[in-house]
Amino acid sequence: MNPNGCHHCGINQRDHMQRWTKPAGWHQWTPPTDAQILARMRARRTARLTAPKPKYHATTGWDPAPDGESADPYCADCATPACFRWSRIQARLNHHRWGAPYRTKHSLNATAGGGGWGGDDTNLPF
Repeated sequence: MNPNGCHHCGINQRDHMQRWTKPAGWHQWTPPTDAQILARMRARRTARLTAPKPKYHATTGWDPAPDGESADPYCADCATPACFRWSRIQARLNHHRWGAPYRTKHSLNATAGGGGWGGDDTNLPF
């Protein structure tokens, strides 16, 4: 809620026009009191400090294979190997690690081969 929202309903002045609420009925935007502004600011700060940590889906976990020889990567944030966001991040990191050119449709960032989706090099590791 916006600290400077309406005294009765908390909606911004620009979006308010005329609203109806049960305690106030039909009303126009009324400026909040100083006590309301302070209480709303404290409530927003408390909500921000107690909110759960956001999941960026950038943490890689390794699921060991039963034979102990290899491990399969997965998204450790949502604990699934089919996480789209994690696979996008991992693909971009792999491009940096391997020094491979980006395959892009944008002509300014195209790989060798005259633009488009990239060159004809089929020996890339992906």
